[in-house]
Amino acid sequence: MRSIETRAEGGGTSGAERGIILRDELNDDQKALLDDALSGNGEAVNKVVVGNDEAVFNLWRDGLLKRGVDEKKLDREIEALRLRGKIVAKTYEDVADRKKNGPSPDADELALGAFREAIEPQVRDAVMALRAKGYTTTSSGFAEGDLQGVFFAEDISQTLPPETTKALSDEGVEVKDGGMFFHAAEIDERTMKDQWDKIIALIPDRGTPAAPSNTPMATSFRKKYSK
Repeated sequence: MRSIETRAEGGGTSGAERGIILRDELNDDQKALLDDALSGNGEAVNKVVVGNDEAVFNLWRDGLLKRGVDEKKLDREIEALRLRGKIVAKTYEDVADRKKNGPSPDADELALGAFREAIEPQVRDAVMALRAKGYTTTSSGFAEGDLQGVFFAEDISQTLPPETTKALSDEGVEVKDGGMFFHAAEIDERTMKDQWDKIIALIPDRGTPAAPSNTPMATSFRKKYSK
């Protein structure tokens, strides 16, 4: 990796000629993106990490390390953001293909209010299993960094049996704020899916599937695809 500097050194030669990237050599758009990312703007951070501007990425990473951010933790979060970017892009492609080529949504998808392909693949089976067990989810997948989560239409911390909450805690799952969350053991789709499958097996079945989602998007989906 090239060395990174945010100030000029020694005269005359440009950073490009020395193989050193200088902040002052960025254009205005690059500087604005870098500053937003260094200030903690999530959208900007995502653009820097998932994008292909190596100069801005290296200056951003170097800037965080100079502030004392743990390098191992930072690189793990970068890995998670990049995997999330690939997964989200793939879900958009898969949904577009499903809309174009079918098949039509089944009963479970109509109740969900979306195609299965719209759910991130590592948590897709878990969401459908939760709905079958009687739990209405509102969002799922990557939360922040390597954090995986599912949000519910209810305060799940108040409705799960205490023994279930304890079993989940033993597996590293935190139940709070209307959802449940865990840190991925590895930044790998297969590993995260295995974690989700293990977690869902601990959730008790209520005996009745979840009611159809009533969000505006879900309602619109049913109106469009119901026969």
